[in-house]
Amino acid sequence: MPRKRLLASWIGHNDMRACSMSLPAKQRDEILAALPGPRPAEKEAGPIKTLVEHEQFDEIRLLSNYPNPKKDTDRTAKAFFVPKQEIAQNAYDLSINRYKEIVHEEVKYDPPKTILRRLKKMEAKIAKDLDELEAMLG
Repeated sequence: MPRKRLLASWIGHNDMRACSMSLPAKQRDEILAALPGPRPAEKEAGPIKTLVEHEQFDEIRLLSNYPNPKKDTDRTAKAFFVPKQEIAQNAYDLSINRYKEIVHEEVKYDPPKTILRRLKKMEAKIAKDLDELEAMLG
């Protein structure tokens, strides 16, 4: 079984300050006012981004106790927030399947007879094309 490379990291103040530089001015200023430390340079990457740019990971799990601006998170989305107390209740298990909601959509298929009819039409066209090709070759 191939080994997976997993990055599990706490999001620190340096990462949050660096990430805030890509946000609109109002949001950026709110975040920077709430975090201690110097304002980062315009294109300065935080420690996590720097690591991810230089190393390849199969999975990345980021942990945080920063306030979540969203009250409800969509657990069917690719990324979402999970409250710390819920993670603690699950013995700090960070498996995505423990928290992600999977939506099963019903797939509708044509009746088997309709599919067979279509296949026979395709097969007849293929046979006709093969006969024409064979006639061209002599």
